[in-house]
Amino acid sequence: VIGKRDHYESFIFIAFLSAVLFGQVFISVMSDIVGFENRYCMLIFRGCLAIYSAYVVFRACFASHKLLLNGFVFSLIWFWGFYFLRLFVDHWVLNISLKLPLWEFLAWGLGSCLLPALAGFILSSQRFHQSTAFTFSCIGLLMLGVASIGFFANGGFETSRFMLENLNPINSSHAFFALSLFGFSSLLWSARNTFSRLLSLITVAFGFAMGIYAGSRGAFLSFVIAIIVLFCLFAKGYERKGKIMLPACLALVAFIASFIFIKSDFSSRLLNSGFDLNSSLRLFAVRESLNNFWLHPWTGVGFELHNNLENLSFQLFSGSSVWYPHNFIAETMGLGGVILIIPFFACLWFAFASSLGAVKDRNSEYWRLALLIQGLGYGMFSGHLSNVPVFWVCLGIAASSSDVFQDKSHSDAAQ
Repeated sequence: VIGKRDHYESFIFIAFLSAVLFGQVFISVMSDIVGFENRYCMLIFRGCLAIYSAYVVFRACFASHKLLLNGFVFSLIWFWGFYFLRLFVDHWVLNISLKLPLWEFLAWGLGSCLLPALAGFILSSQRFHQSTAFTFSCIGLLMLGVASIGFFANGGFETSRFMLENLNPINSSHAFFALSLFGFSSLLWSARNTFSRLLSLITVAFGFAMGIYAGSRGAFLSFVIAIIVLFCLFAKGYERKGKIMLPACLALVAFIASFIFIKSDFSSRLLNSGFDLNSSLRLFAVRESLNNFWLHPWTGVGFELHNNLENLSFQLFSGSSVWYPHNFIAETMGLGGVILIIPFFACLWFAFASSLGAVKDRNSEYWRLALLIQGLGYGMFSGHLSNVPVFWVCLGIAASSSDVFQDKSHSDAAQ
């Protein structure tokens, strides 16, 4: 009975994380092919994830009151509690104009970030099988492989990046690089025979090449950092180094091939990083967010930060503007000051400490740390606080690692 329960919990978590990481790209391409409005499809998809996440969280709270006493959970609720409080006060009391409708900030923040992060924390508090990374590789390769075939068959060759009208190439790039990281992890720890090693190699190469084609510089940098960190931490033996060098060389070949055979402007954009208009706008927004923090260090300027950034950038960049800094640390400091940045850093500390502790005890789970680095890169270079679910879910998964070998009373929430 226990074995069946463990398999069930593992299946639920794998399905949940696969939907978070790969679901948006898959559904967006499929809806574009059949002609459905992608926005409505994504609302249904996000709504289902939010409802299930809420079920997991409430079930866990009733099963064990210890959940709310966990340091990470407390910090996460502190962060989002003050974020929502500031949102309501700014909108209803101070009459600050929001850049998005109130319901959209609330729906994204609560339904796509807070609840899924808590659900990821709860569902991943278990000991995973050695084959977990390989399972993720297979599912991701199937979902993103089908999506890629559909994308190119539906006229994708006419675009220079993996993007649709309602699919940002940044989201696509992170999804593909996350898949490549799973393939890398599978090759090191999960693959047990020639077939599984070959499939893992294909996953590494496919994810890497398509991530380059999607063309997000931030996603690429996050991927490189994840590979370097994991190589330095865990490639201590000659045999393991040999295992790493093979996918590294294959990834290099895929990287070169993507420049030669794929119509991508990634190389020029990568070389122009920090000098093009997009980079200049983001660097300006980060600097101004920090300036707002120094003016109001304890509570920040609230959601007026977004208006300040848009107005100043519009004046300085001849009509081009940006309303958030594309950097979670800068936005957190400018929007909520010390009260908001403390729980944010606490969440990061718990996540890194827990994931490092887990991989030292069980190396086959080092994909937790890889996903955390990839997700953190997402938050440091793209999006605003309430519209990057991948970052928050990866944060929750990494932070739960310290509970893997402890009391699992709250894991029944998945059942």
